Amino acid sequence: MSRFAPLSHRPSAATLVTLLISIFTVNALHAATVPSTVHPNWTKIELRPAGFQPQVSGLAFLSDGRMVISNWDTTRGRGDNVTETVRAYSGKVYVVSGVLGNAPSVTIDTIARGLEDIMGLAVVNDTIYVSGGNTIVRLNRTDNNGLVTRVDTIFILPGTPADGSTDSLKPRHGSQEYLNGLLYRNGKFYVSPSSVDPIGTLQGNPQVSPYRGTLLEVTPGNGTTNKLGSFHIVANGIRAASGLGFGPDGLPCQSDNQGEWLPSSKLVCVQEGKFYGAKKSGGIAAAYYTPWDNLTETPPTVWAVHNEISNSPTAPLMMPSGPYAGQMLMGDVRWGGIQRYFLEKNAQGNLQGAVFVFTGGLEAGVFRMAIGPDSMLYVGMLGGRNDADGYPKSQNSSTRVDFGLAKLRFNSGTPAFEMLAVRSRPTGFEIEFTKPVDTTVAKLTSSYTVQSYYMTPSSSYGGGNKTGSKTLTPKSIQFSPDRRKVFLALDSLVPSTPTQMRVVYFKLNSYKSENNDTTWAKEAWYTLNAFGTGNPFDPPLSISAGRSQNAAASDVRWRVREGTLTLHVPTAGSYSVNLRDVQGRHLASFRGDGSQEQTFAVQGISARFAFMEVRGKGLRFASWVELR
Repeated sequence: MSRFAPLSHRPSAATLVTLLISIFTVNALHAATVPSTVHPNWTKIELRPAGFQPQVSGLAFLSDGRMVISNWDTTRGRGDNVTETVRAYSGKVYVVSGVLGNAPSVTIDTIARGLEDIMGLAVVNDTIYVSGGNTIVRLNRTDNNGLVTRVDTIFILPGTPADGSTDSLKPRHGSQEYLNGLLYRNGKFYVSPSSVDPIGTLQGNPQVSPYRGTLLEVTPGNGTTNKLGSFHIVANGIRAASGLGFGPDGLPCQSDNQGEWLPSSKLVCVQEGKFYGAKKSGGIAAAYYTPWDNLTETPPTVWAVHNEISNSPTAPLMMPSGPYAGQMLMGDVRWGGIQRYFLEKNAQGNLQGAVFVFTGGLEAGVFRMAIGPDSMLYVGMLGGRNDADGYPKSQNSSTRVDFGLAKLRFNSGTPAFEMLAVRSRPTGFEIEFTKPVDTTVAKLTSSYTVQSYYMTPSSSYGGGNKTGSKTLTPKSIQFSPDRRKVFLALDSLVPSTPTQMRVVYFKLNSYKSENNDTTWAKEAWYTLNAFGTGNPFDPPLSISAGRSQNAAASDVRWRVREGTLTLHVPTAGSYSVNLRDVQGRHLASFRGDGSQEQTFAVQGISARFAFMEVRGKGLRFASWVELR
């Protein structure tokens, strides 16, 4: 199963990385294969000098283009049948120079050592923050340069530190309890404390924190007089979100990993106040967790079906531009490679979508990703050198390593032939391709395998996976005028219920483009929480370029020219404009003065892409904008 499996499901000789994965295996009916090579439209560029073997648990950029990564040393030992891990403070932070462009010349500076369990890293105005076992800390450097001179604690998850104080950087906690991921926006941090260890006792002592299994919005302390900070629970019922990333409409999105109450792993774009299924009861935390048992579960954005397209998914990343703009990528430390998630809004206004294989050809499990200042995709990897179960699981097991750092450059030109999107319609599904299809093949019902099944939450580890499977045969097949879209009319489609969460699986059989190209990835898994809207081949409602949150916002238009951003809004009135970079950092703010069209100077902004939010009376709009 997924990472962070309970101890009872582990090999007896497990090391720390085995805490990240499980060994339970189910028979997958449609197990996809991670490609052994990189996607044909992308080129891999290695970023590891000889002897540099980073196990990357965090990745971000400074304003001058240098990269910051954190290293999580996975060689820590733990005794058999021990429910509390010996804490080893061996985490490092590196500043990596010379990574930009097509011919990097990389140099490494180690700026911090001795940090615990780094599972998230954020750069805010060139100050570096990391999330650890129970804390978020700020790494102070002189003028934000050189070595770290002081480590300040700005948040401590309430619980019981090892030494009994309220200001311990060495809290005692369970073997799999981490503050996963680290996002920053508008003065707040977002972090997800995993909840997979038994609630109640650890070695006979009280559970360290009753607030795990949540997504937290953290207001940091100042690191001196206030080291505790404060927090707001955004949502609960989260089992083991190994990473976070901002997604459509600015929602914080995360993975969650299969286990109790999670029949498969999933991508969740988190909504305020929702419950996402993972339950924990008993012990000191019973008063906090027991009410969860009576809540209605909110389905995931996309199910990542276990051992078919996922095993241990990590941190999602939204693509700001290019052919996949508005889609999300997410790595997997055990199943391997990077997967691609297409998202759309259903008739209820909520996100759902499909997952596809994206790329392989990487040397270890993908844990963290970021879009660099050069618009390339930076990939940090992590593995386990002592894992007897063969981590990460990939085609390249004979050459498997437990570290990796690379980037992928998109090569414009003729696209590979693949499914770009799968959209739900009231009477079937529309599949969009990157090239026109061979209609002779595409009109055959035998060219498609379509199956529908549901997930049922269960307290058993991995229970409820893929129930009630049935095969669906298209009753008719239609093509768009450009032959890049195919509509499959399907009877007997059933959307999700709170206890039967629906997945529709698609496989292309002997498919090809009209130029005789074979498909790069032949399968898709669509999460049907509710039916979509519109008729076949209606123009797609793109959430990549600013999905409107009300009708008026659909008329917002903009252009960028010679260092200026001109914005046209539907009606005259005052409004605010805020720009953030791909990591959520504030870039600029403007105020509209009441005219429908305003021009703002943006020539001083170094970022190429910005996430633009426009807010006013009756107006809320968000979009990615290319500034230069």
